[in-house]
Amino acid sequence: MLDRVAATSASETGKKLFAHYDYFGYVIPMTWFLFLFVYIERVLFQQGPLLALWDRFTTQLADFLKDKSTPLQIVVSVAVLLLAFNLMYILGHVLNGISALFLDRLLVKKYLKYPTELYLRKMTSPASADSAIVRRAAIESSYSLTAFLNIGPLVLLELVGFLVTVRRPDLVQLSLLHTNLIAVAVAVLLRLHCGWPSMRAARVDEEGDYVHQYALLRKWHAVFLLWLFLLLYTAVLAFHSYWPLAVLPILNLILAFMDKALREGVDYRSKIIEKHFLYLRCTFQSWVYFCAQLSGYGHMPSRETLGAALSTVGASRSTPSDFWWLSSICLENLAPRSHPTAYHFMSLSGMNRNLCGSTLLAIGHFLGLYCAERGHHVNAAGFTAFLLVMLSLALLFLLRYLYLYSGYYSKFVVRVAAFLALQEDARRVTASPVWRPEKVQTLEGNGIGWVQHSAK
Repeated sequence: MLDRVAATSASETGKKLFAHYDYFGYVIPMTWFLFLFVYIERVLFQQGPLLALWDRFTTQLADFLKDKSTPLQIVVSVAVLLLAFNLMYILGHVLNGISALFLDRLLVKKYLKYPTELYLRKMTSPASADSAIVRRAAIESSYSLTAFLNIGPLVLLELVGFLVTVRRPDLVQLSLLHTNLIAVAVAVLLRLHCGWPSMRAARVDEEGDYVHQYALLRKWHAVFLLWLFLLLYTAVLAFHSYWPLAVLPILNLILAFMDKALREGVDYRSKIIEKHFLYLRCTFQSWVYFCAQLSGYGHMPSRETLGAALSTVGASRSTPSDFWWLSSICLENLAPRSHPTAYHFMSLSGMNRNLCGSTLLAIGHFLGLYCAERGHHVNAAGFTAFLLVMLSLALLFLLRYLYLYSGYYSKFVVRVAAFLALQEDARRVTASPVWRPEKVQTLEGNGIGWVQHSAK
C-alpha cells in the first residue's frame, strides 16, 4: 500500500517537474536572458546602468544585515531569493508575450501560416498539388508583409551600422578609400533590397499564360538594377558619405504602401497589378522562407490522415482554429496517454521560441549600450564577433522552434486525432455481426445453417 502511494506521489511529482511549461517557457528563457544581460553589462561594458542599481541594492542590503542576528539574516536572504525568483517568473511571462507577439502571431501566423491552416488548404487544393506548392501559395500573400519581415531586420542592421559610423567617422573615411569594397557593398544591398531578376514567378503561376510578361519584367528589372547601381555608387563617391544608400529602404517603403493601396482586402484591383507584385515577391531573398525550408516547416501529413483527423472533430468544423483546438481537446480527453508527449513537444517549442526572443532582446540591449557610447572597452572586432554569435544563436533557436512546432507538435496532435478515428472505424467493423456456417437442428434433422455471431 505504501509502495503504491509512494509511486503515485512520485509520478505526480514527475509530471509537475517534467515538461512543465512554467519552467520550460518562463524560467529557463528568463534565466538565459539574465545571463546574457549580466555578461553584457559586467564583462563587455564592465559597468552597465542597471547592474549599477543592483550593486547599490546589494550593498545597502549587506550593510543592513551586517549587525543583525544570524536567524534574521537567513530569513531576509530567503525572502530576497523568493522575491527574485517570483520577479524572474513574472518577467518570464512578459518575455513570453513579446516572443509570442512577434514570432508566433506575426512571423508564423501572418506569414508562414499556422500548420492547421496549411493542412486545410491541402485538403481543399487539387490532388496534384503537393505540400510545397500549397505552402508557397499560402506564404505568397502580400508584398508589404514580405517586405516587413524580410527587409525589416536588414534595415535595423543598417541603422546599427549608421549609428556606429556616427560614433566612428574615421571608419567611414577609411572605408571610402576602398572603391572596390564600396561597389561590392552597393551590389549586395541592391540584391537584398530590390531582389534579383528571376523567372520563379512564372513557375508558380497557376494559369501559365504569363511567361512572356514575366520575361519582360525580368528584363526591365535587370535594367533598373544596373541603373540604380551606377547612380548609388557614383553618389557615395561624390558625396563621400553613405547617406545616398537610404534610397533603398525608402524605395521598399513606397512599394509597401503601393501594395496596400492597390489591394481590396486580400485581392488586387486588377490581374496585371497582381502579376507585378507576385514577380516582386518572388525576387526577394526571403530569409523567413529559407528558415521554414531548412526546418521542414509546412511538411504535411497525407490527405488520408488529415481526412481521418477531420472526421474525429467533425468535417463541418473546418476553420483552422476549430480544427486545432478540437484536435487538442480530443487528444487530452480520448488519448490521455498521448497527452504528456504532446505537452512535452509544446513546452520545448515554447522554450525555443522564448529563447530566440530573449536572445534578440539581449542583442537590442547590447546595441543600445554600444550606441550610447558606453562601449569604450569593446573594439570593432569584438563588437562584430559578439553580434554575429548572438544572431547565429537566435537563428538556431528560431529553426528549432519551427521544427518542433510544425514537425512534431502539430503533426502529433493531428495524427492522434486521425488514430482515434481509425480506432473508432476498427471498433465498428469488429462490432458488426458475422454469419458463420454451423451445424444446426432443423425440422428435417441435423444440417448446415448460417448462424449470426458477434465479431467479438
